[in-house]
Amino acid sequence: MSKKFIIPLMLLFFPLLTACGEEANSSIESSQTRSLYVFGDSWADQMDDEVFQQELADRGFENLISIAPFAIGGTTMQQWADDEEGILSEVLEEIGNDPNPNPIVFFTLSGNDLLGGGTMDNVLLHLRSLLTDLEASREDLQIIYAGYDILNVEVDPEQCSRLLNNLFGTADPALTNPQWLFTYELIAEVVNEFERATAVNTYGSLQGQPGNPLLDQWSNVDYLSDCIHLNDTGYGIYLDTVFDAALTPLICTDTSANLAECEA
Repeated sequence: MSKKFIIPLMLLFFPLLTACGEEANSSIESSQTRSLYVFGDSWADQMDDEVFQQELADRGFENLISIAPFAIGGTTMQQWADDEEGILSEVLEEIGNDPNPNPIVFFTLSGNDLLGGGTMDNVLLHLRSLLTDLEASREDLQIIYAGYDILNVEVDPEQCSRLLNNLFGTADPALTNPQWLFTYELIAEVVNEFERATAVNTYGSLQGQPGNPLLDQWSNVDYLSDCIHLNDTGYGIYLDTVFDAALTPLICTDTSANLAECEA
């Protein structure tokens, strides 16, 4: 499959690309905790505070991590890399001024680029630019990128089937799911080129098989809110994968993280 495959957008689906919620930001005060900066598109926006806080509490990390939410629903990799309206500069300034050691960045991006008709070449170009700026912001910053997950047309059969047919010419999961996973694999190759960046394969999380999805099947519809977003329960399951694969190992490098979660 060529890296230049292009996904067209039917404009009637554009409202689905934005998330309910306004941009938030937070200044981190010195507290001897590690700061977790969350930015990106609607997936990050819909879970960047409340869902994250619940995950931290469930793992006993609530006193070790301070969340700094900066995600903006509907945004693209290109908008963040080009720093449109200073959205990246604000995050980089916060990171640069953070008095706490070893901050972490978590982000989700690329979906709106592709749904908007962009090419993978363009996504990867802007991803490299974004990661370069992040790594240059401070030497102790760790970066985590996570992909998305398999969805289910049954959450809204008419609309979701129409969306997939317009994108891929089919609504067959055995044909559409591999294409979405392919975009993650290309992105992961770029992320892993950077010394302090990690890509997390979250595909299959909602099926109970994170990183090893059943590509001919949908995820459980009970975890979805619409054709391209999860509900809080779904995001909680998704975050379990992100924490297990990347965030918990980073958090547990903090000498104060002498917890059962770290010792398991």
